Amino acid sequence: PDYLAELARMTGLLFEWGEQTRRDQLVAAASKGQGQLVVGFAVPVPGSDFVAMRRPVGNDYPVIVVRRDGNDFAGASTPHQRVSMVRAYRPAQDYAERAEASQLLSSEGFEPALVDVAVGRSDMSVQSLAVAEFLIRQRGLMGLQIAGPYTPLIEMPDSLYWSVPASAAPLAGILEKAWDRLPPERHRALRARWLDPPPAAS
Repeated sequence: PDYLAELARMTGLLFEWGEQTRRDQLVAAASKGQGQLVVGFAVPVPGSDFVAMRRPVGNDYPVIVVRRDGNDFAGASTPHQRVSMVRAYRPAQDYAERAEASQLLSSEGFEPALVDVAVGRSDMSVQSLAVAEFLIRQRGLMGLQIAGPYTPLIEMPDSLYWSVPASAAPLAGILEKAWDRLPPERHRALRARWLDPPPAAS
């Protein structure tokens, strides 16, 4: 949203932000013409009928989200933690393979997993930093906090890519020109809000 607001100011375009909790739903919606700009992690182009922007927006890092209850958090290796997992999110699956003693609660999306932590159904969740920051702010989940990075995968960040349906290919050129006009210091300031660099362990 921060980048979209900046590019809207520069280009005069009006962006309406819509969310999909699963990548396949996001791609399906864009393929049906319900969106002209797709933002997603890990895969540069969702399909052959999409055109990728030339550069990734930035890197996203897996983090551990817990409640702000004043208790010390012992870390992802602590046994018997109730963990809300996001199905098909690679770092969450990595945690599931490492933490045999944990009680794992499976979720279809990032937001339901965060809600599990917020209401006390689970103690922690392995989340995308960018998504967790966005949802905590936008959904008012202020009882949650990012406890630190999920360290086993901190050196393997997912890149955040933008792409457009082939039918809207001129949009990619417009956005890329605006992107190139942003000074490097402005890129750093926008990314530092929730993408780069990786969070420090708390």
